[in-house]
Amino acid sequence: MALVMVTNISLSSDHASFLTPFQFEITIDVVEPLPHDIDFTLYYISSAYAKQYDQELESISVGPVPMGTSKFVLTAPPPNPGLIPNEEVLDVAVLLLACAYQGQEFASIGYYISNGYDDEQLALNPPAVPEYTRIQRRILVDKPKVTRRQIQWHPTEADSQMQQFELEDARVNQGVDLMPEANFGGFVGHANAAGLGGGLEDERSCDDEDDDEDANEIEQDEEDLDDESDEDDEDEEEEGDEGAPGDSFDAEVDMMEE
Repeated sequence: MALVMVTNISLSSDHASFLTPFQFEITIDVVEPLPHDIDFTLYYISSAYAKQYDQELESISVGPVPMGTSKFVLTAPPPNPGLIPNEEVLDVAVLLLACAYQGQEFASIGYYISNGYDDEQLALNPPAVPEYTRIQRRILVDKPKVTRRQIQWHPTEADSQMQQFELEDARVNQGVDLMPEANFGGFVGHANAAGLGGGLEDERSCDDEDDDEDANEIEQDEEDLDDESDEDDEDEEEEGDEGAPGDSFDAEVDMMEE
């Protein structure tokens, strides 16, 4: 059972200049008082395949948090343009908020970001060196991708270390999953939110989809076996109608005796 749940996140602006700081108002529900702080870290993921370009924009610790509903504001600077490859500035990016307790990540919320020029000519012929003062960002705030994880809320040191190793692998995979290539309607860029559910809903794991496919394959195999069994029964019935081999032999013996 989760002792902390992120129930709402609101941004001060989903459409702003690339160089504008981010500001989130985060609402959490706490089931029981916790003795340690809750950590919130905001990442900017500009590349789906190069983890070295990920930027940690801000990290804050909140606590001790009383039982009930609490709200707080997280303000973070924009990403450092010098750490983003020029050819990927206008590609889809991801803003990822990670929520952790005692070194264990219990929730992460990801948002697509589409970056594009505010001028049509620049959009059609983007300069080799990006003009960041002319780039606008758009965050798809109504289509977050939420992942919740079970953690040890009263962990040992070994539990925290194991969870940290698992998170490193999970975050790399999640960064890739969050980077489709498409286009926001009415906005220059390459981000797309198609296929994501609205609101802070759990994402469905790939394992669940694989289980469905396996079940369908098993069901199909059973149908094929049933069909083969039916065909075998029909063949046996036809052979029975033609008479057993012994019947023909007995008839020949009777004729010889006569």
